[in-house]
Parts: sequence; structure tokens; C-alpha cells
Amino acid sequence: MIDYNPVQSTPFTKGIKVKARLWKLIWILLYRPTPWFMNKFRIFLLNVFGANVSYKATLSNSALIEFPWNLTMNEFSSVGDNAWIYCLDKITINQYACVGQFSKLVTGTHNYKSKNFELELKPITIEKGAWLTCDVFLLPGVTIGSYSVVGARSLVTKDIPSNSVAHGVPCKVVGSRFNGDMNE
Repeated sequence: MIDYNPVQSTPFTKGIKVKARLWKLIWILLYRPTPWFMNKFRIFLLNVFGANVSYKATLSNSALIEFPWNLTMNEFSSVGDNAWIYCLDKITINQYACVGQFSKLVTGTHNYKSKNFELELKPITIEKGAWLTCDVFLLPGVTIGSYSVVGARSLVTKDIPSNSVAHGVPCKVVGSRFNGDMNE
């Protein structure tokens, strides 16, 4: 029998742990209670903590953003109600991309094959014009191609090519979004 005694510890420094807890306090006290029209204030708070979020982006007040210093959001991108953006590694949400309500973007996991259960981090990228509908779960290392749509309740384990329609558990490409020129 294998001597197995996993400990889910993180490799983060004490400073990063303190910064993460301070952000969580700011999120609870200042970010979360803001009404819809205070979007720029929410973006300001994220950017103070090291995020790179355009003031032309939109974030729901109920979206939980963790480790915001790893988040980049470009113009006209959006994150919906109750989304969970877990930025242990870089997450980039490009122009006009939409992360729907209850969706989860998770950049970290643990090596389940190791006795030490090490943390493994991989970035997530959502390209221009892509749309994650509602309750979509993206695993670490996934890229959603430009103008793609991922259907509700999908579990995305692999990259989705540009201009695709995909859905399912696991998520699979089932067609194209646009016929011909994607600038239509």
C-alpha cells in the first residue's frame, strides 16, 4: 500500500496570502455591495489590486474575482452575475468577450498522481467576441477562440477553435457560428 498523506498547501508566500485575504475583505465590504451603476468603482478596486481591467469593461457586483492581479479584461468585455474568476494564473478576457452568469474560470488544480498533491497552474484566454453562456466551467490552460459560443452547463477541458459552437460535458464542437466572413 502507498503511504499517502496529502496536504493541500499552497506555494504562495505569506505576502501573497495576506494580499489575497485583504482583497477578499475589500471584495466583501466595498466591491460586492455596489449597485449596478458603480461599475467603474469596481474596476478601480480591481486595478488598485493589480488587475488590468479596461474602464469600458463590465463586471457584475456578484462576480467573485480571486487573485485579481492576474486578471486582464479588455474593452467591452463582461463578466456576469455570480461568475467565479479564480486567477491563480493569468486570465485574459479580450474585447467583446462575454463570461455568462454562474460561469467558472479556474486556473489551478492539484497533481492527483503525486503524493505531494502539488498545485498546477495554467492560464486561461477568452479571445475576441467569444461568449460563454451560463454556468460554463473552464479548466486550467483552456483558450476559447474568437467569436466562439460555448453552450450552457458545458465543461471545457480543451481549447475551442475560433468561430465554433460547442457544448456538453465534456465540451465538443458541434458547428460553426458564422458562415464565411466573421466580420459580418
